[in-house]
Amino acid sequence: MGSWETDRYSSPLLNFSRISKNTNADKLQATALGQCIGITGSGIGGGLGPLNGVYGLGLDQFVSFHVVLANGSFVTASQTQNPDLFWGLRGAGHNFGIITSAKLRIYDRPNSSTWSYQQLLFTGDKLEAMFETLNTKLDTQPGHLTHDVSIYQIGTDSAILDLRIFSATYTPTELDLYAAPFHSLGPFENTSIQTDYPGLIREMGYEPPAEGCTPPHGSFGGVFGVGVKRHNPAAMRNMYELFNNLTLSVPELGDSYVFIEGYGTEAVRKVDVRSTAFPGRGIRAWPNVVLAYKGQFKNDTLEGIVKEQGEKMRTAMLEGQERQTTYVNYAMEQESLEALYGYEEWRLKKLRKLKREVDPHNRFGFFAPIH
Repeated sequence: MGSWETDRYSSPLLNFSRISKNTNADKLQATALGQCIGITGSGIGGGLGPLNGVYGLGLDQFVSFHVVLANGSFVTASQTQNPDLFWGLRGAGHNFGIITSAKLRIYDRPNSSTWSYQQLLFTGDKLEAMFETLNTKLDTQPGHLTHDVSIYQIGTDSAILDLRIFSATYTPTELDLYAAPFHSLGPFENTSIQTDYPGLIREMGYEPPAEGCTPPHGSFGGVFGVGVKRHNPAAMRNMYELFNNLTLSVPELGDSYVFIEGYGTEAVRKVDVRSTAFPGRGIRAWPNVVLAYKGQFKNDTLEGIVKEQGEKMRTAMLEGQERQTTYVNYAMEQESLEALYGYEEWRLKKLRKLKREVDPHNRFGFFAPIH
């Protein structure tokens, strides 16, 4: 991970405010791209983001926590103080207490602080070729390079594919070489820029207020996600057709989208899988269907359609995968405990034991509770 120092943050603290401060001080921190979410809140569930491949997951950055437990006691959790609690907070932290502050790693910004960024837009008929090409990159993807894919409607008969590739190390020429196989697929539009990290966030639409924080006009109906080690193009085609048909036939869900997070995993996979409660270090990409209502409030009429169709799309994406894994930060009420916290018997046993010790009456059972 390289050399690092620490800084203590009160909780909650939004990503954007900290990234702006770090940039001005020539520092970097491994946070999520979404800038309207908290560093601690997103980090204790995993902390997926574009610097994962270099510095590890967001939860790998925590050095210690100050926590109020269900019995009212105030404790410190670290490698040397309450180590089991420290283990559980990193991956399942919302189950165990109220985090009042956290100490995290921050890093010196490299000499080159410029990010190279490319965006390529494809029509839906290129889906199989795009995911086949992505598969060729997964095993050799450098830690400093990230790709993500969004699928959404723009008023045509078919949803488009929006591929974005970016790196803090590659020059524009090097990124051109890496992206060449995708260019050969024939995008109908492409963009290439150089910018700093805050500029990258703005370019991608994640600086608040932004569509990356909330749907453009409405509210979330549900997130239906999986984790994969390789993409199954046929499965993604099935999901795409379900998504396209739904968003065209139900205009109230026209602001829905699919996003696939393909952050670098080099540093993530170097960390011992037993060292934190997070179960997904072997996952290479995280596809998610986000069904969103047009309008300001929850749409009770469409709620059943959202749940039914969202699960159909999730099931489609799981075709060819060993089993369901879902990023806990995107959990809905339908996932199994194993899908969220891992299938290893030892991991679930340790989580349940910790839950009984620090929260025996399930005071903190409001989201994806361990039981």
